Amino acid sequence: MDFRTARGVVVVLDATEIHRDWFLAGLEFQLLRFLAREAGIRPIVVSSVVAEAVANHGREYARARKTYIKAVDSLRRVGGRDTAPTRNVAEEMSYADLLRERLESLWVEVVGVPTTPHDEIVARAVSRRPPFDEGGSGYRDTLTWMTCVELAAAGKEVYLVSQDKDFAGRDGTLAPALAEEVAGTPGSVTLVRHLGKWLTPLVPWRDVTDPREAAALARDEEFASIFAPWDMFEAAEFTAEEAGLPRDAVIHDISYRGSGPLERLSHARDEDGADRIVYEFPIEFEFELSLSTESAKEAGFVPGEGSATGVEEILTVVPMVGVMTVVHDERDLESPLYVDYVDFRVEGLAEPIPRQEEKPNQPSLPLWPEGGGTE
Repeated sequence: MDFRTARGVVVVLDATEIHRDWFLAGLEFQLLRFLAREAGIRPIVVSSVVAEAVANHGREYARARKTYIKAVDSLRRVGGRDTAPTRNVAEEMSYADLLRERLESLWVEVVGVPTTPHDEIVARAVSRRPPFDEGGSGYRDTLTWMTCVELAAAGKEVYLVSQDKDFAGRDGTLAPALAEEVAGTPGSVTLVRHLGKWLTPLVPWRDVTDPREAAALARDEEFASIFAPWDMFEAAEFTAEEAGLPRDAVIHDISYRGSGPLERLSHARDEDGADRIVYEFPIEFEFELSLSTESAKEAGFVPGEGSATGVEEILTVVPMVGVMTVVHDERDLESPLYVDYVDFRVEGLAEPIPRQEEKPNQPSLPLWPEGGGTE
């Protein structure tokens, strides 16, 4: 399976994937969102898994809060009030809403519990059939498994992502008893132990084997597709000096003509976990300006005698290089992606365009295409 053949594949997320990354902000989930949008894979999570994750998060949050307050009080006893931050931490947080919003932003669908009769689940528990363990635990895992069975019975190619040992056999693949259940279905179920490693070969970029680089390329494409066709540059303002024009130029209008592909210059992660990426890209602006005939001749805009009025009306294109800093903060649901800084430098003046009644049709630099994605 690759990027071209992944459309329609179902990825079922187990609770273990949420427990190890409460805010679903890691590289694996960034790749998952990209492949859901662009390759058409279908990530889902059962509602019982969401409920389990919310309950477990509440317990872990309470333990962490208690540990934090105890540490603050201990430090204050030794060093005084000013040696430690405030001990005021909210007793609870609305993780349920946050998790559902995050799943939606990642294109992960929350589905209801399977239609398996309760008597069948009881029989599985009594017989200790996986994913029930020898102690009889495994009810919620069984709901996830029966969801996989229903999907396989409907002819779906299912990949169950879980680090829970109750789904696995000794070799780390799907437990033999579970494999037997779906052997006769028109679909299939495959156990995936490491989401990032499994997703990386599905990306469209050849020779990319590192999940970090795959996620970085996914961020590049995501940014380009979201912000194309770069409407933010329509209201650009430059002084004559900034645009490399003669100082006595009077600028009447500036129009954005187009921009080329992004080149990633640097990538750093700040202390809050946000990714700060610097891009460089070619860009063109068209200037309408007035210029004295003398300055216009010196700049090469007027090859002949020029206007009798001593003032030239010029229409010209200025190619520049843009530098942009973009911040990806996966934990910020309101502003997960934003432009923090933009600047331009002059690449060199283009050949002057003769003033006409209508602006001549000039080919503009290609814009980024709109993102694909699924409906």
